[in-house]
Amino acid sequence: MDHSGPEFLFPCKADYSIVEQLFPDSNTLVFPAAIEVRNLSSAPKDQTIFVVDDESIIAQTVGIILRNAGYETRSFSEPAAALDAAAGESPDLLVTDMAMPEMNGIELANRMQELRPRCKVLVISGHFMTLPQIGNSDEPARDFDFLSKPVHPLKLLEKIEHVLLGAA
Repeated sequence: MDHSGPEFLFPCKADYSIVEQLFPDSNTLVFPAAIEVRNLSSAPKDQTIFVVDDESIIAQTVGIILRNAGYETRSFSEPAAALDAAAGESPDLLVTDMAMPEMNGIELANRMQELRPRCKVLVISGHFMTLPQIGNSDEPARDFDFLSKPVHPLKLLEKIEHVLLGAA
């Protein structure tokens, strides 16, 4: 899939204030790159995806992109809130940031899979060294998938489709 055109990358911490200025009302965020992906995915659209990132604007942005692609989503800025929600819901996929203050993405993913063993996991990290170091973590990374930030919305959707279809 061609990823040329406007680059609507997920904001890094350095871009946070710029995103807030351009899109102060996060409930009405519209990303042209996300709009063009409507109905392009062959993954079942009755799937629920939990998005967790301690940066609320990132969690909301990813949720909007996934909803625009037809997925049911819940966005959380606190890992514990996602775990609480999973006690009553069955997410098909957890998309989580790796580096969060409350608990890291691997710990969250392991706890999520204890609650919901069929929940697949995609860990996203904006820290260059985080992904190679996951193997050295105290928390074992089960059969999780990984993606580096920043990531183009189309690339994220392609990865999610592969994970949900079991072709990661």
